[in-house]
Amino acid sequence: MGQAGEYIRQVIAREGPISFARFMGLALYGPGGYYRRGEIEKDYFTSPLAHPAFGALLALQLRQMTQALGGHCWVVEVGAGKGRLAGDLLDSVLCLLL
Repeated sequence: MGQAGEYIRQVIAREGPISFARFMGLALYGPGGYYRRGEIEKDYFTSPLAHPAFGALLALQLRQMTQALGGHCWVVEVGAGKGRLAGDLLDSVLCLLL
């Protein structure tokens, strides 16, 4: 059992039963919790990180949507991370313009 699990056991031993909300709060944000480990990037292998094709496909979809709307559109990438999706999207948009 990891540090978070041991800490949760100590809290239950000291205080008695805890709610699911409290359990999840401790498991995620307590000592040794998931988000406090600093290694969550290893657990999320999402589409933008898997291959630049995701950004290319999104660029194609945005072009179709812009044409259907008859004008320009703004795209704001607000996801967490290092901007990989935004970079792939920009690369693909530039290729579509050439």
